[in-house]
Amino acid sequence: MKTSHIPRRGILGVAVVMLLVLAACDGGAEAPEADQPPAATASGTEASAEEVATGFLEAFGAFEADRAIGYLAEDAAIAQLNGSVGSNAGGTLDELRLLIDFLEAAGYRQELGACEETGTSTSGTEVRCPFEFHLFGSDQLGLGPYAAGSTFDLTVEDGLIVTASQDFGTVEFSPEMWEPFADWVSTTHPEDVAIMYTDASQSGVRLSEESIRLWRRNVIGYVEDHT
Repeated sequence: MKTSHIPRRGILGVAVVMLLVLAACDGGAEAPEADQPPAATASGTEASAEEVATGFLEAFGAFEADRAIGYLAEDAAIAQLNGSVGSNAGGTLDELRLLIDFLEAAGYRQELGACEETGTSTSGTEVRCPFEFHLFGSDQLGLGPYAAGSTFDLTVEDGLIVTASQDFGTVEFSPEMWEPFADWVSTTHPEDVAIMYTDASQSGVRLSEESIRLWRRNVIGYVEDHT
């Protein structure tokens, strides 16, 4: 609405409303920072370890790196999460972002089971979350989801995750997807092998921006060639 069209009697009303809004903003609590985990549930109680773990993994599976990182303690041990695909990754947040980018590029689809506490340690409350997954376009090929032995193991302390690891169950996935895909890449795009994998055996993923670009292109190509 253009201000030139506001009647004079409406100007005072607008001014009063603006003063009320400014007063409310000045006296209210500060807005929470973006990408931070909820400190409490809808009932107002402190989030449980299972709820923290679930929130983190939902963000992880949705490829929302910033939201996932918001659930991590500052010194969280995540090397075993970043290295879950047998990659060259360590324990940094930048490497976690690369892992999430890789999973998105490689067609990762995560079906998360119920997270449950498994005990406590000096580090905090231990939580295990089973999951099923699709990867390399397995869902488009009518294969999977793959489940056997697939878990996330996390430790939660003071509402934040202090350790996180992921274990892919590969008993069925390896012969149905990993090995056929690796053979296809080495035959169709042999020049990509050294960039996409950590070594010539093609047993682990190399995480880099260039590698992720090739994974995205080749997963699409693999699915097109097999449908």
